[in-house]
Amino acid sequence: VLDANAYVGAMKRLRGDSYGAITHLEGVLELQKKHQESQGLSDLTISFTVYEIGNAYKDLMELDKARSYFSSALQMRRSCLGTGPHPLIGLNILAVGDVARLVGRLNDAKKLVAKGIDIMNKCVDDKHYFWASALQYQGDLLLSLEKYKKAMDIFNKCLQIRVQVLGSDHYDIAATQNSQGELLRRTGD
Repeated sequence: VLDANAYVGAMKRLRGDSYGAITHLEGVLELQKKHQESQGLSDLTISFTVYEIGNAYKDLMELDKARSYFSSALQMRRSCLGTGPHPLIGLNILAVGDVARLVGRLNDAKKLVAKGIDIMNKCVDDKHYFWASALQYQGDLLLSLEKYKKAMDIFNKCLQIRVQVLGSDHYDIAATQNSQGELLRRTGD
C-alpha cells in the first residue's frame, strides 16, 4: 500500500502538482519510516519516495532541498546496492549533477554527469528507458554549456528511444521536446 501511495505522489508531480506531490510523498515517507521494520521495507524501497520528493523540489526550483533529498536517496541506494554500477545509482548521480547544473556549478555538473553516464553505460543498453533519461541529463548539461550541436544530437537520440519505449504522448517526450525548443530559442533557429 505504501508503494502505491508513493506512486500516486509521483503521478501528482508529473501532472504538474509538485506542491501536492511533496505533501503526499512526505506523508508516505513518514509512514514508511514509521512502519519500516514491521512492514519489512528496505532502504531501497524508501529511496524511491525520497528521490521523488527531490524531483518535486527540483521542479519547483527549490534546489537546496532537491539536492538534499537526492543525496539522501543516493546514500540509501548505495547502502543497499553497493558502490558498483547500478542504474538506480547512475540515475541518482545524474540527478545530483542536474541540480549542480541548475545552480551554475557547471564543473561539478560535468563530473557528476560523466560519472552517471559511465555507470549507465555499464548497466543498460542504448535502447533502455534509463539510457534515455541519462541522455536527457547529458543534453541539458550540454545546452547549459552552449554546446548546441552536441546537445541537439543527444536530444534527438533521447527522443528516439523515448518514443520507441514510451509512445509519443508520454510526459518524458514533452520534457525532451521542451529542451529541444529551448535550444532552438537560444540559437535563433
